[in-house]
Amino acid sequence: MPDTLLRHPFMSQSALTQSNTPALVEAMLAFELALAEAQEERGAMPEGASEAMRRALEVHAFDLEALAAGVASGGNAAIPFVKQARAALPNELKRYFHMGATSQDVIDSALMLLLKPRLAALDALLLRCRTAAITLMQAHEQTVMVGRTLMQQALPITFGSRWRTGPSG
Repeated sequence: MPDTLLRHPFMSQSALTQSNTPALVEAMLAFELALAEAQEERGAMPEGASEAMRRALEVHAFDLEALAAGVASGGNAAIPFVKQARAALPNELKRYFHMGATSQDVIDSALMLLLKPRLAALDALLLRCRTAAITLMQAHEQTVMVGRTLMQQALPITFGSRWRTGPSG
């Protein structure tokens, strides 16, 4: 999948650096290997199959250009990814790869794996914002401001009374 489909003008520099085609392929592979492990644990494939898949595919060099070209014919990156992955597996494992999964399972799960570090970064940013807001609220605890009730102006209150009671108080 071309990087331009993953990137957004409002992404941080680290997100831009880490959200790219190789990262998406790595995330799709992580999903497929986790699926194989879970299926093996439940007896849906032979013992050792998921590890054999892992050994074969973690060293496989996926053709990123062919994956990008395959998006046009298949509608998403999962279809050409699965084809390339199966082609890299020994014959006895091919039928077990991607067993029971849909292209949407692969894409949605891979995108969530790419988002996971972004969410951690957002959480850290929100904590920094909260700390800064509390500091600001404490500094202006006695600052008088217009009171509101049902969006109508009411008697003046202090910023601090608003801070202490919360938005609904």
